Amino acid sequence: LKEYTDNSGSKPLVSGMFEFELKALGIVENGQIVDTDISKVPMPEGSVNGSIITTNEGHNITFPAVKFTQKQLNDLGVSTITYRYQLSEVIPANKVVGMTYDDTKFVVDVVVTIDGSHLLNVSANYPDNQNVATFKNKYTPIPVKTDINGKKTLTGRDMKSGESFEFNLSGADAATNLAVRNGVVSVP
Repeated sequence: LKEYTDNSGSKPLVSGMFEFELKALGIVENGQIVDTDISKVPMPEGSVNGSIITTNEGHNITFPAVKFTQKQLNDLGVSTITYRYQLSEVIPANKVVGMTYDDTKFVVDVVVTIDGSHLLNVSANYPDNQNVATFKNKYTPIPVKTDINGKKTLTGRDMKSGESFEFNLSGADAATNLAVRNGVVSVP
């Protein structure tokens, strides 16, 4: 799940804005990884070297389905197996200025069991008894200040003593004017 806060009001969450990785870690027994051969850990189609990347769809993060089969358990001679995966946000090399990225790495254990009726049962165990991994991002633009200077040239006559001129500063386009109205840009 993607939680996103836009403190600017101008950078809403859009699909494809963030990337996430599902990574195979190994096979687990008694809470410890006992086999790190990631080729034994089922992964979604399209995975490369035990890893697959996806992007957010709005607030949702969905990876392609992982296929678990009785054959996988039979080949290992077990009726229950626990596979360990890691979910994480991919932090981009070129970070958006003002964006806070989530570096949490969620460990998810997936328990696959063949029950007495020879049915396959699959359950995912997230950290802290949660039922979903939640990644949190926040966008807070960094304020900048600048001076805008100008020079008035009077042509055709001399300036009168005590004479002054007033100027209005306004946006050059609709987007700038909207930013001023929304308080993203302030003009003193």
